[in-house]
Amino acid sequence: MNQTTLKAILEQAEHWAEEDRQDLADYARVIEARRTGTYRVSETEREALTRSLKEADRGEFATDTMISAAAKRFDR
Repeated sequence: MNQTTLKAILEQAEHWAEEDRQDLADYARVIEARRTGTYRVSETEREALTRSLKEADRGEFATDTMISAAAKRFDR
């Protein structure tokens, strides 16, 4: 892919739905992490991590029953 093609895709992406633009940004972060060895979390991921840490600090963990139920849903 040449530079012109990449620029054209990015220009088209400006008109995409927010969710699709976010997906593109997420893919780009993964590619950059693979190239540099450093992954930079998105704001959405940062918020989820912060929420999870606060839940853990409060001792809010999934019960064994909850984990077993989830495992059964995904077992094939």
